[in-house]
Amino acid sequence: MSHFKERKETDCLNCGIEVQGRYCQICGQENIEPKETVWHLITHFIYDITHFDGKFFNSVKYLLFKPGFLPQEYLRGRRASYLNPIKMYVFISALFFLFFFSILQPVLDETKEKMNKGQTLLDKDFDTLKQLFDDTTQQRQEKINSQLTVLNDNVKKRIEDTAKSSKLPFQTTGKVTYGLAKKYDSVSQYDSIQNALADSKKDGWFSRKMIRKSVTIKERYGTDVGRLLSDVVIKFIHTFPQIFFVSLPLFAFLLFLFFKRQNGNYYVDHLIFSIHLYCALFILLFIQGLLGEFEGVSWLSWVEYIEWILLLYLVWYFYKALRTFYQQGMAKTILKLCLFVFVSSFLMVFLFIFFFMVSLITV
Repeated sequence: MSHFKERKETDCLNCGIEVQGRYCQICGQENIEPKETVWHLITHFIYDITHFDGKFFNSVKYLLFKPGFLPQEYLRGRRASYLNPIKMYVFISALFFLFFFSILQPVLDETKEKMNKGQTLLDKDFDTLKQLFDDTTQQRQEKINSQLTVLNDNVKKRIEDTAKSSKLPFQTTGKVTYGLAKKYDSVSQYDSIQNALADSKKDGWFSRKMIRKSVTIKERYGTDVGRLLSDVVIKFIHTFPQIFFVSLPLFAFLLFLFFKRQNGNYYVDHLIFSIHLYCALFILLFIQGLLGEFEGVSWLSWVEYIEWILLLYLVWYFYKALRTFYQQGMAKTILKLCLFVFVSSFLMVFLFIFFFMVSLITV
């Protein structure tokens, strides 16, 4: 309860009903004076933050050290003492991915810089080698040119055969080649050619989209497959929050299939359990990531053992949470856990492939 001055009037300023007590029994609004001082605003802000923090730390304590307890409490209707699972997920996942990208971005930048330096050195070596070839005798030069011509023809033939045998709009070898899109230098050129054709001879909707995207990539990257893959991977990594968010209801659906006969749980019950499980996963990975920042320090070599302990705890946590929430025996829980991990692994692989393709298409 706040310490703001209560109104003498008993009508609720929000819904108009007569209030019985300090809070409206219909909408829950506190019946206090609407005019506030700056100090009131500050104290109200502090109260909200400390109230949130109190619930948050109390919830995290049970979340980490009593697996399966919080979703049980939620389904029993005991919710006032703990942070709402949706708010918890949003808050914890935001902190986790903010931390994840803050430590990952320098690594990505460093890798990209090394790739650019490597390409520069490779170009320099190629120029040196070319200069060496130019300095050789005429006879040797002719022999080298002949061998390069044969090699170039063989490579071209192999690329063309691969492109003909595939229906994909572009193929990749050592360099990016573009199959159907290689005939066009720009999207506007492709569009003008398509517009000039009869409707029966125009490309279909999907082919048109893919070819236009291929031409766009061709304009931007040319044959530089390294830069293309680098940008795709970076974009893909930034889809991790979406991957986990999409996987959450699918994860809950798998639990529904594995435990649907247990205690008459509805799908939403499994979803609540999954949200708490994801929150615990993010916190444990966050701690492990923090410990990983100290791996290079010689006098903190023991940190590596703590990381292994956290990994083992995560496995035990999943087992314990399942057994606590679904109230099944040890053997049955372990069996279902193994089957669940096997099936969910395929699900995550599918999601990763799907989002990687989306990253490639939207790069």
